[in-house]
Amino acid sequence: MLRIGVTGHTDLSPAAQTQVRDGMRAVIRRLTGGVGYDRMRGVTCLAPGTDMIFAEIVLELGGGVEVVVPARNYRQTLSPKSVEEFDRLVARASAVDYMDHGDSGIPAFRSANAELLRRSTHLIAVWNGVIPANPGGTGEVMDSARAAGMPVEVIRLHGTGDV
Repeated sequence: MLRIGVTGHTDLSPAAQTQVRDGMRAVIRRLTGGVGYDRMRGVTCLAPGTDMIFAEIVLELGGGVEVVVPARNYRQTLSPKSVEEFDRLVARASAVDYMDHGDSGIPAFRSANAELLRRSTHLIAVWNGVIPANPGGTGEVMDSARAAGMPVEVIRLHGTGDV
């Protein structure tokens, strides 16, 4: 079973969203090769932006989605539009597991990212190349995956305005 995890930016401009969709479809098609989409699982925390786009594409292609929710209050931290999308994708997921955190924040995100990597054989990262000052982000997840010997496919955002 091919198990693809995802990490990436949450605030994507419309141009970046298009680039992410196209890039993810290409990477997923290449990774699945002769395996078939029904033998693929996408592992995601369902953050807005990259994660939700990834889940949509995996489901669209016929794969299954496993959701690792960082904290019990995670849904309440999302915007109304993101809550609607979160609920729709959770309803279609093959598994939904909550980390043992009551509140969202860096400890919860780090725990969820560690679990995401534990469940994955490959990682897709949507990244603009900037390492932010706050911990627990895309760069940190990519570093952890590489340190564990996991293949990382990076979709670099170029010329899309703000991320």
